[in-house]
Amino acid sequence: MSTAPAYFILIRKVLDPEPAQRYLEGAGPVTQEYGGEYLARGATPTILEGDLMGLGADDGYAVVIVRFPSAERAQEFYHSDAYRPWRDIAQQAFHRQMIMVEGIAG
Repeated sequence: MSTAPAYFILIRKVLDPEPAQRYLEGAGPVTQEYGGEYLARGATPTILEGDLMGLGADDGYAVVIVRFPSAERAQEFYHSDAYRPWRDIAQQAFHRQMIMVEGIAG
């Protein structure tokens, strides 16, 4: 098992506020069960270079960054039965792009 942390980096926009609120209230505890820690949640990006995949700074998109203890743990979380219903809600509530990157082992 890797000792390097892993990060989920999401860019999202709320499409439907009601399920978005349910997701924001419910997904956090499941994330924490898998060792996930929110480093940024709903932060408005400041674009320093490029066009952020074609998005304008005022398009209503926000950034979420979640750190997990390892890539293995992050994958376990994302594919878990516990997160599945929240992932389904997120797909209704947000337009989002999501990547996972492995960090540097400390």
